[in-house]
Amino acid sequence: MAISYGKTTVTTVTGTLSPNAADNDSSASFTGLSINVPKNDTTIVTIKANTNSIANGAVTGDAIKLGFDSVFKAVSASGTTDILLAGAGADVYGSNTMYLRKSKLLVAAATADTKLQNESSKLIHAFTVTADSAGPITVKKFSWDVNVGDIDAGGELKVDNWKVYKSGSSTALAGLWSNGTTTSTDGVTPQVTNGSKTIIVELDSEVEIAAGESKTFSLKAKIQGVEEYDSLSVSLNNANDTTVLTGGLSNSDLEGAQIDDGTTQTKADLLWSDKASGVDHKSTMQSTYKDWTNGYLINTFPISNSLSQ
Repeated sequence: MAISYGKTTVTTVTGTLSPNAADNDSSASFTGLSINVPKNDTTIVTIKANTNSIANGAVTGDAIKLGFDSVFKAVSASGTTDILLAGAGADVYGSNTMYLRKSKLLVAAATADTKLQNESSKLIHAFTVTADSAGPITVKKFSWDVNVGDIDAGGELKVDNWKVYKSGSSTALAGLWSNGTTTSTDGVTPQVTNGSKTIIVELDSEVEIAAGESKTFSLKAKIQGVEEYDSLSVSLNNANDTTVLTGGLSNSDLEGAQIDDGTTQTKADLLWSDKASGVDHKSTMQSTYKDWTNGYLINTFPISNSLSQ
């Protein structure tokens, strides 16, 4: 573990973390630090630690958070000691829980059509997934919010016949399509008319993205009944991914695959794996290898595209 501070000259002090098997914590003590905070100013203190690797026994999804084991003291210019934080387990102000992964992904918007018109296979949304250089990742499930703006609310504007493609292939990816109540394997349904629906696809086979590489996914659909001033907006979302989840996969007939942590099955908008188990997931292995997670902490969501006349 290391603490670094100082504006002009950076001082770094290192310490050794001592494990506490009783509560699964580790601690390190630092004394005599000369961190000077000028009056009416700030000083940045950077704290770093080396974590165990998944290859050496850590588990994907392990949580890490910085806290104070006993007390944190600061001495004022007059020599008075002020205890700023005290008590075992007190959190460092502003610290967040971090989660260990063998790799991670970045999701970004890609170019899609913005002109709304009748078309049998319209590119209505696109996004790019990039795997971190640390290792490959796989993706299996996506969710979109689809908002159909039929100007006269007459039901003429319809969107259906869903297809999703990956870059480098002209063949649509096979999968289960759903709006939470209706499913199909050919994407012909569910149909969205005036109003909003969530459209889900669970891919039959995961798509792997090599370390440091990217793949672009394109959502296409049939659009019919377009009239003047109609509109359509499509957003890739992770609205249901409000907390970190790690586990295998279980099947939901209407929602597609869910994350099974061994106790609870929870739906997820985005399903991806850091391949911590080192396997290519097959249908018989989905619940065996618990290295799947959701879209929590992917801060680029929602990724939206709007089409109009």
